[in-house]
Amino acid sequence: MTLYTTPRCDPCDEARSLLNVRGVPFREVSVTSDPKDMEALNKAVGSNAVPSLVVGRLSQAGFEARAYHSMLDSAGYPESGILAPRNQHQPEPEEKPMETKPPELGPYAPAPRR
Repeated sequence: MTLYTTPRCDPCDEARSLLNVRGVPFREVSVTSDPKDMEALNKAVGSNAVPSLVVGRLSQAGFEARAYHSMLDSAGYPESGILAPRNQHQPEPEEKPMETKPPELGPYAPAPRR
């Protein structure tokens, strides 16, 4: 099961909370740092909407508690209260420095001012 989220997203927090309260383990992917994650989200749910939940072959773009519970029920996960609640937090953002390189100067670039 995979939950796709972004930081500072209230519906993402609600989706994470629902899964934690229900006690089911899940993998969370923040789609802000790696373009491959955004591609995976688009492939899984057909859009870039977050939060999105993928459970086996089922997917739900956006947060709707009933839809999430229905997906979990269909996949055979126990109802709320049977498993101990979890406390999985939002993934920490990757701290990769942005690669910046100076603009390339072509043959028609202006000369530096003096």
